[in-house]
Order: sequence, then structure tokens, then C-alpha cells
Amino acid sequence: MPIADNVALLACVDTLNQLGRHRQVLAEYPEQRVACAAALEHLGQHREVATRYPELETAVAGALRTIGDYAELARVFPGTYAAHEAVIWSGRQEEFLDHPQRNIRALALLELGRFDEVLRDYPDQRNICARALEHQGRWAESLAAYGDVPWFGGTALAQLGRWEEAIATRQVDSTIARYGIAFRHYAAGEDALGAEALAIAEAVRFTWMHTADLHFARFVLAPTMRWRLGRGPSPIAAWRAWRSEHRERLGTIPERRFTVLLGESVTEYWGIDAPLLEAIRADVNGDAAQADVGYAKYRDRRPDMRSPLILEFIAARRR
Repeated sequence: MPIADNVALLACVDTLNQLGRHRQVLAEYPEQRVACAAALEHLGQHREVATRYPELETAVAGALRTIGDYAELARVFPGTYAAHEAVIWSGRQEEFLDHPQRNIRALALLELGRFDEVLRDYPDQRNICARALEHQGRWAESLAAYGDVPWFGGTALAQLGRWEEAIATRQVDSTIARYGIAFRHYAAGEDALGAEALAIAEAVRFTWMHTADLHFARFVLAPTMRWRLGRGPSPIAAWRAWRSEHRERLGTIPERRFTVLLGESVTEYWGIDAPLLEAIRADVNGDAAQADVGYAKYRDRRPDMRSPLILEFIAARRR
């Protein structure tokens, strides 16, 4: 059996990535190319994924989407759906309104904000129709029509605050949902229930793969909430310590987040939400008025660009 196909070895390398030992994967298992691409992704080295593993189309496309390099995505995968999608996202929607493929035409209309046309003329394009409803914040309708599609069903449940149902149907990460439940209880003044839900969330072993949202909840939102309630210290000292520690495990996204939270400048903003982080920083530094401005801007975003978890946190913070 080729070493790259050894099932036991694949499981071992996957475990190393979950433990955040991405550099060990790269150094000791170079033949495990999929795992190495994942390791680079989690270290924030997305450009390297495209350079070193060009044959891994899914990984390369995901990496280029993450950093917003739509021109390169279109160049690398000419004629594919990914390429058409990239060109549409770059602002050239009008070019695709007469495209022979229905899904491409529907996507162009979606990106132009012509939601009624998408829903009326392209009911067979269910993913795009669901996104049209999400863009408008029509979560109940999305759940009713597309709840059978796990991603859309789970998103709608979370946006509607139906976290328990999302857990029961396994459509949302249960730990993320527990944080949502905790913040909802805190917003209602149910501090004991909030603390209980928070303890359950944080008792789960933290894995270091696909954890951008979970990292934000555990290391930014939860410490900030405890501090606001007088149940924990200011998180500033912890953020200083975690900045270097977490970079080794999860790459540059946490490093940049902590850097913004500490009031320092960053050169790359992809993967982080700097205005939101600046609002949290203002909060922790005692500038409630500036924090209010930042949180209000977040709530005013397009509905599908707002995290339901963060909305729960903002509501709890304003109690």
C-alpha cells in the first residue's frame, strides 16, 4: 500500500492537525499532501497551498477564495464554475446574465441584488434561492423552504435563535450553539443559566482545525463577557500571551485578531473583522460610547453578513 494511502497514517496526521501541530505535519509527513495543504491553510499560508499543491483543486480554490484572489482563481480554473463565480464576485455580473448555464445566470442575478427574479425564475437552483432569502434576512422562509439542506437549515436556526433545535438536529456545531445559548441567557439576566451553558461549551476539548469561529468565541467573546459581568479579569493580559501561542497552532488569524484587540496595527485584514474587534477593544478599555458605535455598525450589516453568535453577544453586552 502506498504510504500516502495508509489509513492508519492518515488518521494519525489528521489527529496532529487537530492538535494544532501543523508544522510537524509539514516537516515529517510531506507525502500526505492533502493533510499538508490543510496544515498550511490552518497556519494562514493560503498562497502556499496554491503554490505547493496545484493538483489539489478543492484546496487551491478554497485558499484563493479565502484571500479574495478572484483573478488568480479564474486563471487557474478557466471555464469552470469556480472561475465564473470568481469573475462574478469581482464585479462583472452583467457579463453572465445571458450565460447558457442556469446556475451561472442565477448567481449573477443574486450578486446584482435581483432577489425576486432569482426566486421567481430559478426555483431549481435551490442553493442560490436560499442565499437570496439569506441576503434579505428572511430566515423563517429559508428554513421552511431549504431546511433540508444542512448548511442553510443550520444557519437559519441559529439566526432565529433556535440554538437547542440546531443542536438536536446536528445542524450547527454544538459548542458554538452553547456559546449562543450562554449569551442569550446573559442578555435575559439569567446569569446562572448563562454560566452553566458557558461551562458546558468550554468543557469540550478544543481542536485546532476549522475553528475560526470557535476560537473567536472561546478566546475573545467569552473572556470579554466574564469581565463585563465582574466574573473574570480584563482579557488584555491573556490576549498578549495567546497572540504568540495561538499563532503556532492556528496560524496568523488569531495573531492578527489579538494584535487589533491590543490596539496595534496589522498589514493583512482577511480572516478577521477589524471594526468589530475595535469595538470590543473599546469596551474593554472603558470607552462604552465608542464600543456602542462599533456594535451598531455590525448590527446594520446585510443580514447574511452578521454572525448570530456575535449578535447574541452584543445583546448580552448591552443588558
